[in-house]
Amino acid sequence: KAEDALVIVDRAVDPYVVMFHDPQGYRAEQMRSLRNRLAAMNPDGAPKTLVVTSAISGEGKTITAINLAMAFAELEQRRVSASLTLAWM
Repeated sequence: KAEDALVIVDRAVDPYVVMFHDPQGYRAEQMRSLRNRLAAMNPDGAPKTLVVTSAISGEGKTITAINLAMAFAELEQRRVSASLTLAWM
C-alpha cells in the first residue's frame, strides 16, 4: 500500500501527493499509467534513472517525482527520489 511506503516525521504530507492521499483516485491512476508507459518504453522494464525537469520553478517537478516514485514502490521496486535545485549564478 502507498501509505506504508511513506514515513512521516513531524510534517504533514502535501495534499498534491495523490498516491498517499487518494491512492484509488483518478490522479493516482494517471501516475500508474505514466509508470507503465515509462516501463514499456524500455525493453528491460522500468528505467533505472529518471529526471523530472523544467525551465521554470513551481511547475510541480518535486510532486511529480514523489508521486511517480510511490507508483513504482507499489510494484515493490526500490526507488530513490532526490530534489535538487541547480541555479546559474
